[in-house]
Amino acid sequence: MDPVGITDIGKQRLNNEDSLFVSGESFHKLPNLFIVADGMGGHNAGEVASAEAISLFTKYCETTAFKKKETLDHLIAGCVYANDGVLTMAESNINYGGMGTTFSVCVKDKKKLYIAHIGDSRIYAVLSDGMRLLTCDHTYVNEMQKLGQLTEEQAKTHPRRNMLTKVLGVERGVKFDGQAFDLTGCLKILMCSDGLTNMLTDGEIFNEITGSNADTANRLIDAANAKGGADNITIIIFDATETVNGGGQGAAGTGRHNKRTL
Repeated sequence: MDPVGITDIGKQRLNNEDSLFVSGESFHKLPNLFIVADGMGGHNAGEVASAEAISLFTKYCETTAFKKKETLDHLIAGCVYANDGVLTMAESNINYGGMGTTFSVCVKDKKKLYIAHIGDSRIYAVLSDGMRLLTCDHTYVNEMQKLGQLTEEQAKTHPRRNMLTKVLGVERGVKFDGQAFDLTGCLKILMCSDGLTNMLTDGEIFNEITGSNADTANRLIDAANAKGGADNITIIIFDATETVNGGGQGAAGTGRHNKRTL
């Protein structure tokens, strides 16, 4: 699978509120596990929310048995567990009030990709001739576009373009998207926070996906920073055609660091 994960503080933020988790090897009966979380909230609570959400989700995977045919339900249940845990933490500490995080998790099992998702971090299938977005942005402007009240170009510059309609950790009972995809014809999977997609178009991203996954991830970080690096940038990329698991396990926390590769 040759999985690579990098998070970068960007050019304009004082701290990194993104977190990620990369395991190309089996993780407690899951064949692999990949997570991107982009935190939000004052008093550095965003980085707490994203890191805690990943910690809670992986704890759920470690302690909860499931059958292979229940993979998608397992991912969604893990998201609900993380949601409730982050919300409980926010309710118990005034400094964490209102914190939350996007949360995009996926598992590749042979020719299937299982996804659970909330927020506006994204998961793409990379094909030979372009990219296919597999997730839906839970944002105000995306809802307006669906209603025909905004064009794609208007949405890019709308003053409320960064307003999220759903995140992990803000309310109980929030609904997560869950889907399974056939990976036939897919070359790679790209996961990223909006620090990448707000700086680069899908076409610009696709043009950088050449060579090794590590080289691609580094070029994408550099390209986003060259465009201004307005936000933290997190990228996970791995091969969709490889059936033998590879790579190590690890979770990247947050902090005032530059590039970090797992």
